[in-house]
Parts: sequence; C-alpha cells; structure tokens
Amino acid sequence: MPQKEAVKNEPKISMAGIGNAAIANVATDFAKHIFIREENKPVTKGDFWAIFSHKRYLPVSNVPQRKDGASPFYDCITKTLIYRHNFPPLKIPKILKNEAF
Repeated sequence: MPQKEAVKNEPKISMAGIGNAAIANVATDFAKHIFIREENKPVTKGDFWAIFSHKRYLPVSNVPQRKDGASPFYDCITKTLIYRHNFPPLKIPKILKNEAF
C-alpha cells in the first residue's frame, strides 16, 4: 500500500490581502479620530507632564502659620486656602519621567 504524503497548508500572503488590511487599518484609525471625543482619548506622557508640571499647592507667604505649626497653601484646583503639616512631594515613577520637561 502506498503511503499518502502529508499535505502542507501554508498560508499564502497576497497583495490583495495586504491592501485590504492596510485599508481597514486606515479606516479604523480615521473612525477613531472622528468619533472619539478629545476628553475620552487616552493620556500620553506629554499630557501627563502638562497636567503635573504645574504645582497644585502653592505656599502662601503673607499668611502666618497656625498655632499648631501648619503652613498655609493655596490649592489651585479648588481655589481655597488650606493648612498642611507634612506636605509630601509628588513622586513620579521613573518610567514616566521625561528629560525634555
């Protein structure tokens, strides 16, 4: 009895398939750009640094400290005066640090 040869099913790449994939990729990127609002897009490193490069709490020098030793700070987000004892610095992970900023 003769043995049957194993049939190899190799995927073949055609120019039409490459063209269809490229067109689909461009169409989906264009649709994402058109239909997703700016506030719903993911944050990039540049956006992150633009947000956190400014200080949220600014020290107020013309207001005296409280009797318990808390220093006055102006909160730029809520636009109020707050008192803080231990004001820890913002620690940003090394992976997010960018030397350009």
